Amino acid sequence: MHNILVASTINQGGKTFFCVSIGQILREKGYNIGFMKPFGGNVINFGGKSMEADVKEFKELFNLEDDCDLMNPVLITETEIINILKGDVIEPTEKIRRSLDLIEDGKDIVLIEGFEDVFSTLMFGISPEKLAEITNSKIILLVNYNQYVAGKILEFSSHIDDDKLIGIVINNVPVSSADMVKQLLIPFLKRKNAKILGFIPRTESLRYVTSLEIAEKLGGKIICGEDHANEPIYHIIIGAMTYENALKYFRQVKDKAVITGGDRAEIQIAALETPTKALLLTGNLYPGPAVMARAEERGIPIIVLPDDTITVVNKIEEILNVSVSLRDTRRIEELKRLLKENIDLDMIYKAIGSI
Repeated sequence: MHNILVASTINQGGKTFFCVSIGQILREKGYNIGFMKPFGGNVINFGGKSMEADVKEFKELFNLEDDCDLMNPVLITETEIINILKGDVIEPTEKIRRSLDLIEDGKDIVLIEGFEDVFSTLMFGISPEKLAEITNSKIILLVNYNQYVAGKILEFSSHIDDDKLIGIVINNVPVSSADMVKQLLIPFLKRKNAKILGFIPRTESLRYVTSLEIAEKLGGKIICGEDHANEPIYHIIIGAMTYENALKYFRQVKDKAVITGGDRAEIQIAALETPTKALLLTGNLYPGPAVMARAEERGIPIIVLPDDTITVVNKIEEILNVSVSLRDTRRIEELKRLLKENIDLDMIYKAIGSI
């Protein structure tokens, strides 16, 4: 049986969440799953040790016993990149193979997450096909949708050996374009002999953030309402108006977070009197006792953030546009549903030798 290498044409292209979702689908079918990210660059410090963030979360989610160093044998830091640009040569092949040999022990299949975009490993002297060969994998390629995506898909299809490619997934398709993709684009591409597995629609049910994610990603501190910090937030509003206007506007928007300065008590109260999921206070300023008491009474998280309002807005927008915490089972279940409805899973099973 072959392993599966999940690659993307862009960085932050949904690789980790696809691995998690297809991994859970395979586990439901009775397969013992392993995970590996041969090259990792999302470096975090945990317990005084540098490690790959996606690997750590995947390991915890699937209760894998393999050590993080095995699951990510080559950790790419900024220093490593600079040294390579200066002329240093790294030889990762044998290290990856040794790690994979240990990970494969007792596993039916190992999911391999690619590095950044599909061709980024060329700077280490390893092509997509070479990485697939090293990891005994076949490739699933995620391609982000746009109106000219057909040309890009045909280009990538011509650059990756057919026997190494399971197929291509058209990702992040707007709901308004889903019928066109299904009825016209995919049949067109198949007539051009492109291996198309299907598509993943872009849904608002996947595009949200939680108070926990905001605090973690923006270096904030949740000072109350932690029991409700994992609830989804779909709208971000800046509280930069008068109390009367704020109250009127805030009442119209549900499932929101309100961003305001820590010294704007009247805006904070207005937010807490309406359907608000979090109050984000910028500039490292803490609220007064009346605001704290009302937030605790209503179970609304307050997050104190070090940045100014515009910086906070921009950072949250970045979070909304990329895959976030694997601990969010809502997103995982929704993506599993989308895969089952829109991806030819039998084509995957057949390519890896499971049917």
